This record gives sequence, C-alpha cells and structure tokens, in this order.
Amino acid sequence: MINDQLALNGINERIYLISGGNEGMLIFLTPDLQQCFMKAFVDPIWQPLLVDEWCKVMDVKLPGY
Repeated sequence: MINDQLALNGINERIYLISGGNEGMLIFLTPDLQQCFMKAFVDPIWQPLLVDEWCKVMDVKLPGY
C-alpha cells in the first residue's frame, strides 16, 4: 500500500525488503539504487526486493487484502 501511495504522489522511491526473521529490514530506494544493490548482493536474502518477490524468496504466503 505504501508503494502505491508513493507512486500516486509522484515519488520515485519505493520500499524494498531485505532479509527476514529477527533481522528483517526495509529500505527506501529509487529504481536505479535498487539495481545497484542487486548487482552488489548476489544472495537473494540480502537483495532489496519488492514485497511479492521477497515473499517468494522467504517462502512467505502473501496475505490477500
């Protein structure tokens, strides 16, 4: 929902999730910065991912709203 609101307001940043469990983090990045992170961190657990991608990597079922 937050990423939808950011897009509606013309903000170029999005929330990406990194890691999981007790060490889960989120980060606001532009698409260009997200691509830089993706190249630097080859382990998917440490890559900044959108929620649906993160759920696949972490084997988490995305709740339906």
